[in-house]
Parts: sequence; C-alpha cells; structure tokens
Amino acid sequence: MVRLGCVDTRAEAARALAARLGVKDVLLFVRDPQLGALIPAPGLPQTVHGGRTWRAFLKTCPPSGRFTGEVELPQGAHCSAHAFMEGGSALIALGGALRETELAGVTSLLPLLASILAAEQAAVLARSQAAAAKETADRAHALASALEAARAEAAKLNAELRGEHRRKDEFLAMLGHELRNPLAPLVTSLELLRRHTLAPDMAQSVLDVMARQTHQLARLVDDLLDVSRVSRGHIELKRENLLLGVAIADAVAESRTLVDARRHVLEIVDADEPLVVDADRVRLTQVFGNLLNNAAKYTDEGGRLRLTLRRDGGDAVVALEDNGIGISAEMLPRIFDLFAQGPVSLDRTQGGLGIGLTLVRTLVELHGGRITATSAGLRHGSTFTVTLPLARVAVEAPGKRRPEDAQETELT
Repeated sequence: MVRLGCVDTRAEAARALAARLGVKDVLLFVRDPQLGALIPAPGLPQTVHGGRTWRAFLKTCPPSGRFTGEVELPQGAHCSAHAFMEGGSALIALGGALRETELAGVTSLLPLLASILAAEQAAVLARSQAAAAKETADRAHALASALEAARAEAAKLNAELRGEHRRKDEFLAMLGHELRNPLAPLVTSLELLRRHTLAPDMAQSVLDVMARQTHQLARLVDDLLDVSRVSRGHIELKRENLLLGVAIADAVAESRTLVDARRHVLEIVDADEPLVVDADRVRLTQVFGNLLNNAAKYTDEGGRLRLTLRRDGGDAVVALEDNGIGISAEMLPRIFDLFAQGPVSLDRTQGGLGIGLTLVRTLVELHGGRITATSAGLRHGSTFTVTLPLARVAVEAPGKRRPEDAQETELT
C-alpha cells in the first residue's frame, strides 16, 4: 500500500496488490473538485473500457465505506467491482475472488492513501491554476504592451496630423502672399496705363513689369496644377533617349536670370562621357530648374553653386552643391514633404510655395531615379543629388561627332 502513494511505482504496486487480494486488477480513483467526479489517479491508465457502466458505478459509490457492483470489461464481458471509498478517493478491486482476510491491512491504510491522492490532486490543480494565472498575466501584459504601442502610434499620428494641418495653414498664408506680390504691381500698372499720359518709354517699362508679374502668376498656377496632378497620379512622361547635358543646359538657361541677379558663380563640371537617359525633356528640365532656383534663392548674394555630372555604374548622377543657408537637422528628414519649408517669413519673396521639392522628388521617381539631400546644418550649405538610370543605347564618343551634330538634343 505504501508504494501506491508514489506515482512512479503506482502501476506496479497496483498489480502486486491485485495479486495479494486475489483479484484481476486494482484501480485508484480520486475526486476532481472542478469536474465533481471520480477520475483515474496519476500513474495509472487514464481511460477505462465500458465508460457507461463505469460512470454509473462510480456515480453510485458513496463518499465513504464499501460498495459492490458490476462493470464492463473489454470484449463486452462484465465483472464484479469492489469499491473502498475514503476521503473522496476510491480503491477498486476488479473480478476474481476477493480475499477478505487481506482487506484489514488495506482498509487501515486507506485514509493515508486518500490523503496522498488528495494532496496530489491539489498540487495538480495548483499547477494548473498557476499556469492559467501565468498565461492570463502574460496575455494581460501583451495586451497592455499592445495598448501602449497603439497609444504611442495614435499620439504620433495625431502629432503628424497637427503638423500637416499647420503646414497647410502656413501654405495657404504663403500662397496668399505669393499671389499678392505680382497682383499689386499689376494693379498699379493698369492704373498708370488708364491715364493715357505715359511717355512711350515709360509705357513700355510698365508693360515689361506686367509681363514679368504675369509670368510669375502663371508659374505659381502651374506649380499648383502640378501638385494636383501629383496627388491624383496624372503626370505622364513623354520619354525619349536624351542627353542628360541637354536637360541641364535647358535648366541653366531658365535659371540664369535669377542666378545672375543674385550675382552667384555657377560652375558646371561635365561628365567624361555623354550620359544618355530615357526621360521626358520638359520634366527633367523642370527638376533641375527647380533645384537651381532653390539653390539661387537660398544662397546669399555672391554665393557659389557647383553642378557636377558623373557616371556611377549604370546610373547618371547629378549633384548640385551650394554654400547657402543650409538645412537644419530637424528639417532635413522632411525636406521633400508637401508644403515643407524652412523658417522663412512671409515678407521673404523668395520663400516660394514649398511644393517645388515635392514635385522634384515625384518626377525623379517617375523616371526610376532617386534624390537625396544632405547638409551640415544651417549656414553650412547643402547638396542635392539626383540619380537616374542610364538608357541602354550606344553613344558616339564626343570627339567623333560631326561639328554640325554638336547641338543636337535628341539621339536616334
């Protein structure tokens, strides 16, 4: 009986006890407080044949004392079952001729055995509850972590939305200012022309002012339309095999007036070989024109701009370097965002709408390229680098080109 108290030797001890009592088998059952029923004790088979008759037998067993009944065995045979109940546990002897003379020693140890089985069951239940509690705690911790992460993400999104609304408000204020700048001289010029008293040379000067301001308005409207096309994905490229230097030359020509007006020195370092890209000439000119205009605007008068072309494997690389106001570390990560601008005041006419670099990035990416901006900080200048994939075409070396072909802008 003592060995029945150990899980590791319980099956062997049950067989030895069955032989001592003269029965076919001895089984141990313990009451499960959660199920409210007797279940096989640990260390013994956890299933028994003839579940219906066993359920009826175990249900009939009293809480304590002896009970005799019949249960089903494999192959449908039935046998007698003698249950000895004590403290919510049951020792059941199956079949055979039970030796009553051996029962005294067995029944005297039943309270101890029942206590051991109850302690085992309590330990199993405690481990189960501890595991369930740990699982619940782990799940609660995971949920708390997820909730905290969701709150942090929501706070981040709210901050981004507030920043976006602020930038839109700043953009609308800047747009009103930028539109008012050319409108004021246009209104004044119209008033002067209405008087019909201007000398011819003065009238021509007034017309020139109106032409410049009208061009400025048209440029602003074009930029706004481009933003609309970008947001809707309606920009289409008219691609051709294009010498990159041609688009650069077009952009320099468009920006020359602003560069010269601010007395900048513009240095252009060409590549050692012709660089041909599959690109839209107008849009590529717009890219480099915007970059040159930005560099000219944000560089103090008399500054230096350096534009370098080179080949890097299968890519063409264009880097525009300036010694202008630079870009702060805070601004650098969002320099290409829509409506993003540095700390400029409304009375700074070269502030722009803050949409040029967004257009530049979009156009470069539509060409399969990429653009990056670097700066050592405010007052330390900046560098914008455009990388574009080279077209897969054979290009004649510059020295072998005919003089009459030197100005061609398209390759066939």
